[in-house]
Amino acid sequence: MKADLKSILFGLVFIVLGIFFMFIFGQVTDLSCSKTAAGRTQCVKGVKFLGVIPLSSSEFRDVYRAEVEESCDDDGCSYRVVLTSMDGERPLTSYYTSGWDSKQELAGQINAFIGSNMNGGTLSLQESSGLWASLLSLIFLLVGLYQLILKGLIQPNQEM
Repeated sequence: MKADLKSILFGLVFIVLGIFFMFIFGQVTDLSCSKTAAGRTQCVKGVKFLGVIPLSSSEFRDVYRAEVEESCDDDGCSYRVVLTSMDGERPLTSYYTSGWDSKQELAGQINAFIGSNMNGGTLSLQESSGLWASLLSLIFLLVGLYQLILKGLIQPNQEM
């Protein structure tokens, strides 16, 4: 039996694309903000793959505003939340997704916390809007596995 090279390559390409999109969109961002005694807002952003495997952590000092950033093209617009601090503007996620209302609500919660007078208070939020896209990319992974294993290795084209 001879392996079908085209099916193997096709399968590998789909597997790589599936893993890539799962990694990008499978990132869950946890934001934890607190008020200092001086009334300044400090935030810590933790990013986990599928909400389980820690990927990175970063700190935002003296956050004074959150807003929704928009990216538009011929297919429409997508959005993400951006925090403005003494270090400049930094996005909460590395990607844009649909759902302006949910992003606006998230930015509103952050701004309400920033504007509050409760020193020593905390705010914890989670941004996981990319999980649906990550689950959809599982289709790429499954198609790739199907092509690689069943069409490329187990059932190659028979020439007689």
